[in-house]
Order: sequence, then structure tokens, then C-alpha cells
Amino acid sequence: MEDIQIIEQKVNYAGLINSIDIKPDEYLLPLHEVVVNSLQSIEDRVNPKDNGSIIIKVHRNFQEKLELDNLDNYHPISGFTVIDNGVGFTDKREIAFSTPYTNFNYNKGGKGMGRYTVLACFGSMDIESTFIEKDLMHNRRYRFDTVQGLQKYPESSNITTDNLINRTVVKLNNFLPEYYKYIQNFKIEIKQIADEIIQHCLLFFIGSDNIPTIRILYEEDDIKDAIILNDIYKSVIQIEKTEPNLKFSDIEETFNLSYIRNYNGVHSHSIHLCANKREVGKKQSLTNYLPSFKELYHEENKYYLSIYVESVFLDENNHPQRNKFTIPENSSKKMTLINFH
Repeated sequence: MEDIQIIEQKVNYAGLINSIDIKPDEYLLPLHEVVVNSLQSIEDRVNPKDNGSIIIKVHRNFQEKLELDNLDNYHPISGFTVIDNGVGFTDKREIAFSTPYTNFNYNKGGKGMGRYTVLACFGSMDIESTFIEKDLMHNRRYRFDTVQGLQKYPESSNITTDNLINRTVVKLNNFLPEYYKYIQNFKIEIKQIADEIIQHCLLFFIGSDNIPTIRILYEEDDIKDAIILNDIYKSVIQIEKTEPNLKFSDIEETFNLSYIRNYNGVHSHSIHLCANKREVGKKQSLTNYLPSFKELYHEENKYYLSIYVESVFLDENNHPQRNKFTIPENSSKKMTLINFH
């Protein structure tokens, strides 16, 4: 019998990243990926209920500001830093990070493409992680860019200490021009980003009493001045009802619907298709399908209705970029989904 040699296939990172299609108005997709990774990393801790924390720092370009009337104080957003106290960049996570389309965290919807979507929108990303594994304290640092690929700095390991707190820092450096220009043109501010993160991750808030404390602030501000996303959720979001196990023709899997009252932060009734507890693609306006669907009130308080849709069918047909679904255009299931809207 002939000896067969297995040849490891190399990945052209630049080519893979260039094949990713993220539109300028999807500029937050990489941040969403990193925040969800932080949520899942905290879930994977030995004691996931113990004071989970995610801090999002928003970077601004103070060297450039718009020369428009009354907007002299606007400084465009250029990047983000996300800090969490999850399990850290362990051996398993390092191997997964270096493997495109890895099945790591597959049961949680992992597609193995999140870090490539980062480089589709940013110049580079930096990671530093301090954590305990096998009774040793590890400090690992990486840089990922399209020029050199994944680079690892010399690692340090020491005997663990009792007061060590796991800490992973992920920096998304410098939006690429088309995304930066979009942010400039629409003058994106931190409050809009906070609202978008809540909408994208709403099912994490709904599905758990132990969601980590998520704070967002400009990097130059004090942490005590941060916006706490959990507080926004509690103050403006109310679950109206849920409808589980709904059936639609041509689709075997059932659908679960959550009807959400939003008393602030959004200005239209909307429907959100979700896969693996996170929104996929852009929300759709309910008034596009029900023009008579106007203002709603509860005890004289005006609110907007958001319908979040979940299904194994959507989980299994989620595109690796997580900004659309992979359902053929001429499929009867596609038509069913369109008619469901």
C-alpha cells in the first residue's frame, strides 16, 4: 500500500478577507462579533454567574473633525476596545482562532469567521489575554492583520496567584476608509452604538438573569461615566408576550416569536430575524407590511413593537458572515420566509 502524505493547506488571509462582503452600514458587525465572543467566554467560565463584566471603549479621531455648522465638537469614531473577564485565550481558543471555519463553539453558532470580518472593516486587531489554565497564569499577546496574518508575541507563564482576575483585551484598530466615511457622514455617536448592541444581543438579555454587566464609554472618559447597557434594557424594554413552536408551510422546523415593547431608543415597529441568539442582517419595518400599524400605547406611554424571530431553521441557514441567510432565492422556503414578514 502506498504511503499517502497529508499536505496541510495554507490560507491566503488577504484573499479570504477580500471575499467578505460587509456594507458600510454594517460597520458594527465586527464589534457585535467580539461582544458575543465575550459573552460566550464568560458563559464558559467555571462560575459563569460570578460578576461577569464587558467594557467597550469607543475610540475617536481627535486629529480630524467635521467642518460643519454646530458640529465642531464631533470627532469621528475610529475603533473600539473590548475588555472582558471570561475564560481567556486558552490553548483551545488559540487553535480555533488560527483555523478558518473552525467548528469551535459550533453548538453556540460559531462560524469560525468572526476575526476575518474584523479585518474586512479594520486595519488590524490586537489581543492581550491574562488567564489561569492548568494552575499557571498565562499572558498572551497577538496581532492580526492582512500583511503578516496572525502574529504571537513571546508568552509569559507564572505560578498562579489567588487574586488574579482573568482579563482579555481586544482592540479593533482604525476603520477602513469606506466605513470611516460612513460614520463621518452619519455622525455616529456612542448612544446609537449602545442601542444597536442591545438590539443585536437582545436575546442574551431576555434569556438570562445573569448576563454580564456591559458598559460602554469613550476611551478618554472615566469608567464611572460609562453607559450601562443592562440599565437601558431594564428601563426601556418590556416583554409583551412570546409565541413558541409556530409552524409555517414548507419549513419543518418551528419558530419562536418574542414580542418586545421598546419605550425608547428606536423609532419604528420592527421585525428581527435571529440565529443563535443574535440578530442577522438588518431589521425590517413592520409598517412595510402593515401600513396601518401605527402608534401603540400602554398606560399612556408610547412604545414601539419589536418582534424577534428564532428557529433552528434560521440557525442552520445563517451565513458565515452573519449578515444574511443562505437560502436559495428560488426556494419555496425563501418565499415562505418572505411571506412570513
